[in-house]
Amino acid sequence: MPYCSECGAEHDLEDAFCSECGADLDPPDEAELESETETESEAETETATSTAKETGTCEKCDSEISLEADKCPQCGYEPASHGILGSIGIGLSAGASILLGGLILIIWIVVIGSSLSITDGLIATGFFGFILLFPLGILYLAIQKEMKTPTGIKKDWREEILGDD
Repeated sequence: MPYCSECGAEHDLEDAFCSECGADLDPPDEAELESETETESEAETETATSTAKETGTCEKCDSEISLEADKCPQCGYEPASHGILGSIGIGLSAGASILLGGLILIIWIVVIGSSLSITDGLIATGFFGFILLFPLGILYLAIQKEMKTPTGIKKDWREEILGDD
């Protein structure tokens, strides 16, 4: 089955539009195909000579793609995409982390300002700190997935933030 070039969803050969994202799936005209193949062949020869060793295989469809590609041009695989549920989970994890961190701060303000012992503060901090590990773990895994390319290579976060030098 072919895949949508926009979102990577599978579709039938007779489909005109992608059922997931609505992208146009109609094959291009013959004139467009000829001009595209000429442009692609020129681009492929230039790319092959300049970056012959900078390709890898896509983890989903095993096609040869650039190591720096964020999305596989063949099947549309994009490991960094979280989808709507993943985005909601990341948002909830970030919110829970902020709330639990604030709660730990409030616990110590109460311990210092009241007659509670430091031991009580340490117990409460340990309890809520342990709970805090769960949403922080989710955020860590989401960041690790965000830094992965379709070929399985991890991007360098310094290059992502600072750009190519």
